Amino acid sequence: MRENNKKIKDTFVNFDNLGGKWFDRILLNGIKTINNYGLGNYSTNYNTWKRIEGIRELFRQETKKRKGSLQVLDVGCGDALPLYILNAFKSSDVRFGFYGVDVSLLDLYFAEKLKALLEANNFNFVIGQAENLPYRDSSFDIIICSEVLEHLVYPEDCIKEIKRVLKNSGVTFISTPNESSFVKKVMKFSKFVRGGLKEEISKPYDYDEHINVRSFKVWKTLFESIEFKIEKVKRHSILYGGYKHNRRRLLFAAMIVLDWILDYLPFMQNFSEGIIFKLKRSL
Repeated sequence: MRENNKKIKDTFVNFDNLGGKWFDRILLNGIKTINNYGLGNYSTNYNTWKRIEGIRELFRQETKKRKGSLQVLDVGCGDALPLYILNAFKSSDVRFGFYGVDVSLLDLYFAEKLKALLEANNFNFVIGQAENLPYRDSSFDIIICSEVLEHLVYPEDCIKEIKRVLKNSGVTFISTPNESSFVKKVMKFSKFVRGGLKEEISKPYDYDEHINVRSFKVWKTLFESIEFKIEKVKRHSILYGGYKHNRRRLLFAAMIVLDWILDYLPFMQNFSEGIIFKLKRSL
């Protein structure tokens, strides 16, 4: 762990001296936005907000049941913004220790800068892989893994690691895109009818780096095979969003209303581009 932290600090010094890394990151985000994939638009921001809000609500409900010191891990934490949002939840009965692990030094650099600015002394970040977490068995009460599994060649290895470092009484919140989205299938079929799919027809998802997008049923079967049980499921929004959706503001406004209605209807998981699973160990 000390070697890991030293590596982070040494790398941060290099980032301070080489500001070009930041410029490269801004360029990449700009390219994604131009290609309708970035977060620089209100329709995509809605989906991101809903995902984070879903995790926050599950987190709030779970922590209300507990007392004492809770250790919370974010697997693939990135810049840790969602984790800092969870830290804003105050309780007189609970003290939080937040941990984040990620393979991106640049994201951890940003997370550490936030830690210093916010004086968040209850945060700790390390470099590590989701498939080989650098923590002891049964270390955490709550584990979050948001938008990570779809980037892994073998997501089952990550799920097994989550189970290993999760306490017997712990819970995990896993968020991932939904391949079986009914709306997504309708949109693809519509494009196919118009002859506009071409290369896109072979891609499982809009992002090239999303190499392992699966359906609700496939994820459920995998979780159960690793001896997790699903306690609750929350939807993301109907559509991921993007600049092309921004141009149809009235349609997007109607989608938000429909999306709100679907949240209150049972068995509507497949009417969303992503799903949040709340999992506990099977007895």
